[in-house]
Amino acid sequence: MSTWTIKAEPVIGTDVDEVMRQYFTEMGRRVLGRSAAEAELRAVLAEDPHHDLSPPDGEF
Repeated sequence: MSTWTIKAEPVIGTDVDEVMRQYFTEMGRRVLGRSAAEAELRAVLAEDPHHDLSPPDGEF
């Protein structure tokens, strides 16, 4: 049986940024009913506070 380890990690880096880009792309499809334009994605990612979710103040 596999063993899993779950621990708090910083919410920074290109991997996290890519996951957030995918999330906002999908939400754009669902909410807007269309694909978000690249400029819209860049704007929402610039405003997104996901970096505020990093320890010690928060977790992702």
